[in-house]
Amino acid sequence: MAGTKKYKFVLGTGFPGVEHEDEFELPATMTADEVEEEYKQWAWERLDPYWVEVK
Repeated sequence: MAGTKKYKFVLGTGFPGVEHEDEFELPATMTADEVEEEYKQWAWERLDPYWVEVK
């Protein structure tokens, strides 16, 4: 069994006191690129982006 590694994912917003932070245990066999993809997915899920057409 390869085990796990702990990671802390942090997303700052630029607004004082507003920050998202979670700790995860991910498989130790994950590459840095795979961890980065996990982080990007986690960060995207915390955002509420949208766009609208302006006329």
